[in-house]
Amino acid sequence: MRNVIRIMTGCVLCAVLAVSCAGNRQKNSGASATGAESPYTVEDLRSGRQDKIRAEGTGKSSSVEAATQIARMNALTVLAGKLSPADTADYECEDGSKVQRTTVQTPVADAALVDRRVFHDKKTGVFTVWVLIEASMDND
Repeated sequence: MRNVIRIMTGCVLCAVLAVSCAGNRQKNSGASATGAESPYTVEDLRSGRQDKIRAEGTGKSSSVEAATQIARMNALTVLAGKLSPADTADYECEDGSKVQRTTVQTPVADAALVDRRVFHDKKTGVFTVWVLIEASMDND
């Protein structure tokens, strides 16, 4: 049972990293009001200080608080990956399926919220929250 939980956790982390690390996106002039595309420009993602690094994350939920927590966790994952590259390992399950697990070893405790943008889809009632966080490159 523990192996299944570990594999599922690895799958979720891989999915978060794959979505979150898609790269810096340019802000579209016609960005949707639902927040489907990042509201941050490449310039927003650059910190004004050389000893700081920034990352963005997004989260969706019917609760704005939950969407904010999801976005913050996704941004922290991206930030940790930028501070220390992730280790990736492939595993084969008992049923023959293959799972890729990505582990990030850098704790990010002092990340500060730089910006938060909330979008609400009135048709579905879902909130999309984008956060921009910043942390020191020297996390000792």
